[in-house]
Amino acid sequence: MGLKKIGILINSLEAGGAERVVSLLINELNSKNIEPYLFLINDKRYYKINSKIRILSLNNIKQECNYLGFFSHAYNYSKLLKKNDIKISISFLTRSNYINILSSVFYTKKTIISERGYPSLGYKGYKIKSLINRFLIKLLYRNSNLIIANSKGNYNDLLENFNVPKHKLKLIHNPINIDSISKYKSIEGFFDKNFTNLISVGRLDDNKNFSFQINAIKKLNDNKIRLYIFGDGPNMLKLEKLIIELKLQNQVFLRGKVLNIFSYLKSADAFIFSSLSEGFPNVILEAISCKIPVISTNCLSGPDEILFNKIMFLKENVKSDFGILCPYNNLDKFVEAIESYCLEKAYWKDKVSKKYKSRIKDFDLKLITNQFLKELI
Repeated sequence: MGLKKIGILINSLEAGGAERVVSLLINELNSKNIEPYLFLINDKRYYKINSKIRILSLNNIKQECNYLGFFSHAYNYSKLLKKNDIKISISFLTRSNYINILSSVFYTKKTIISERGYPSLGYKGYKIKSLINRFLIKLLYRNSNLIIANSKGNYNDLLENFNVPKHKLKLIHNPINIDSISKYKSIEGFFDKNFTNLISVGRLDDNKNFSFQINAIKKLNDNKIRLYIFGDGPNMLKLEKLIIELKLQNQVFLRGKVLNIFSYLKSADAFIFSSLSEGFPNVILEAISCKIPVISTNCLSGPDEILFNKIMFLKENVKSDFGILCPYNNLDKFVEAIESYCLEKAYWKDKVSKKYKSRIKDFDLKLITNQFLKELI
């Protein structure tokens, strides 16, 4: 009996949480009785994929991948699936999900989509883009065979606000490669141990809310605290300007993106996080895996589930075994949490080092891959 073919569709393989998850899953699936094909809308690659895996690009399609171009891309995607005799397709991220669902009009297959964000927050307000996306999610998602939510938060959001039938919803968390992370060594000499070195990681866009973190450093008014932000994106110049305006050039550093972020995480004192909207932020799990405490705001989906294994609505800061969770986008409480952490640095380092395995085991790559596998075949 031949290998089971599965198509995996995503916007690109640039640096990002969903892209990292796909790179982990597809490499792991390839080690099982599966022949995965990776389809990229834009042929941009950051993460490494096993050379045995076929990567097919939709880049040769001339029409832009906008709302009007979805049917064109869906038709061409269906042709590629049919040509390669692939009858199971799973997609990641909203744009790819639309194309995956629409391609079923042209080619009958098992269509699985994976929601990676919290649509009610990600597409809130009355801008035309938000209105169209809320409409399309309500219209299209229910036409897939299965919707995989990566957190309890976005599972409930799809169920309650987008009329997705419960029998089509499945909760599967993001995986992390625990074995791979454990092999990274801390990077010596990068951080000055005379300071409290905070680290943050993500795409430099409005949603990741890095200006909030920079303003927190200003409000702390403590020149013994430094913040290192890893990542790139459209807000690079805007954040550089803010750092200069607040006179924080000696305290806040934009370091770009690096492939071995785990070495930096293992060397820092604490990880901070302040996104406005998330599905299930893997970077918090990765920080815990690197045995450093997390200070995070609670964006309705993800941070509370990782730190407390439940959905929480906060008015005050709360402590877990792995760090401190703060109310959503509350600068004063975020600053208060950093101050509290700084008073107990040794306590937090010791606590997370002792407790981290008990949490991250639930997200081991092999465990999560098997959960996906049950739905794919």
